Amino acid sequence: MGTLYEASQEIKSWITDQPVQEESLTDWMLRYISKYKKNFHYYLFNKTQEACNGADWLWCIKTNPYIYLFLVQAKKTKKTPSENYSGLNQHNGDQIVNLLNEAKTKNLYPIYTFYTNENYQTKCGAPKIDEGAFLASAYDIKKLFDAYGSKIKINSRLVNATHTESLLNNCIGLSCLEDCPLCNSEDSHDFENFLTNYLVNKIEDFNTKLIDENSIYRYKQDEVPSYISALPPMKPNGQGVSLPDWYQKEFSSQIQNLNGIVVFDFTKKTFDY
Repeated sequence: MGTLYEASQEIKSWITDQPVQEESLTDWMLRYISKYKKNFHYYLFNKTQEACNGADWLWCIKTNPYIYLFLVQAKKTKKTPSENYSGLNQHNGDQIVNLLNEAKTKNLYPIYTFYTNENYQTKCGAPKIDEGAFLASAYDIKKLFDAYGSKIKINSRLVNATHTESLLNNCIGLSCLEDCPLCNSEDSHDFENFLTNYLVNKIEDFNTKLIDENSIYRYKQDEVPSYISALPPMKPNGQGVSLPDWYQKEFSSQIQNLNGIVVFDFTKKTFDY
């Protein structure tokens, strides 16, 4: 088990021990992972921008030879289905729709990071009983959100659509990005299979109900975008880098409404400090 697993364990323990908000969990998690993994870097916006931006992060995953881009929003699960629904329903239900629209505009794939201290089966079926950080397609979560008040079947049982069990049943563990054999393969097709099987599903447009059978190719790029390649060098030992003013002006359209950028470079062979 590696750094992502350790971070996920600590998040579960932290949530169990005391009340903590998503922003604090995300800030700590990114700093911890970056401190111990040479191929994981994060870049922060300055405090002025952070005040007017949302809670979203752009994640760039580099593989050989492709780049995958994600728009990630963090949520902490609640005790009841109605509380989970309210958490996803902030701003009169616009928040989840805005996430999908923003991702579509920026040509990113929308992902939720869920923080929880509850134990339920995840999408891949692997036991994650001691972990507290999970990833899910926002399109899958939107379907559960729309089905609020109804039941879905999980292992021959009927569960409320927005119960934490339903949410986690559509998730993979954060640690899967590190521990799954498909993520550690030299063959780029294996990582792509990982994404399409467990995270990036066929996209159902929530306005037109059209299915995109090749959804992965909308977020897969052959070259690193200029706003990623122009990022300044990282500081050692996991210190986040505040993006300079020139960068934020130059790439304002790409980074609008973001709290920061994460770069996870799977092409690096030496992963840990």
